Amino acid sequence: MAQSSSNDANITSDKDDTRTRIKSAARKLIAERGVEAVSTRDIMKEVEARNSSLLNYYFGSKENLISELMADIFKYAAQRWEARLQALEARGGPRTVRDVVEVIVQEAEWGTDSDSSPTVTRFLMNVFCTRRKSVRRLADSVDMSSFNYLLQMITQLLPDIPEHTMRQRLVFFAWYQLATLSAYEAFLADPNEQGSVWIKDDARRNIVDTSVGLLMAPVSSE
Repeated sequence: MAQSSSNDANITSDKDDTRTRIKSAARKLIAERGVEAVSTRDIMKEVEARNSSLLNYYFGSKENLISELMADIFKYAAQRWEARLQALEARGGPRTVRDVVEVIVQEAEWGTDSDSSPTVTRFLMNVFCTRRKSVRRLADSVDMSSFNYLLQMITQLLPDIPEHTMRQRLVFFAWYQLATLSAYEAFLADPNEQGSVWIKDDARRNIVDTSVGLLMAPVSSE
C-alpha cells in the first residue's frame, strides 16, 4: 500500500513538472516571438518532448494554455500588490500619486512561483495586443481588487481631473506601463541587444516619474 502511494506521488510530481515546463516554454517563446508566431509544435520542441500531443493532453489547446498562464500572472501580481498595499496602509496610506505609482511599477517585474525569468511583461504585452477580448473576460473572472483599489487611490488623489478624463488616463497609464516595462524587460533579458537608453539613468525611477506626469498633466481646454 505504501509503495502504491509513493508511485502515485511520483506520477503526480512528474505531471506537475511537465505542466510547469510547458508553461515556462510557452511564456518564453510568446514573450520573444509573439502569440501568432509560436505554434504548439514550437512549444513542445522547446520542452524537448517526444510526444507532441502532451500540450493538448494537459491544457486542451494553445488558447487554454495562454489563459492559464494569464491567470497565473494575475494571481501572482494580486498577491504582491496586496502585500504592498498593506504596507502602504500601515504607514497611513498614500500621500501622493507617486506613492501609488511606485507600488504598481515596483511590483510589475512579474515572475511567477514556477518561473522567475524576465519574460512575463513581454508575454502580457503580446497577449494583450492580440487577445484583448479574452484578456478582458479573464480579468473579469479573477481577483483584480488590489489593482482596482490602487487605481481608485489615484483617482481620489486627483479630484480636480474630470471623471471621463481620469478614466482615459488610467487606460493610457496601464498601456504605458506595459509598453515601457516590456522594453525594459527585453533589456534585462539580453542587455547586449539593446541600446544605452536603459543604462544611463535609473529606468524604473524614470518610468515612475513619467507615469506620474501622465496622470497629473494639466487638462487643456477645448
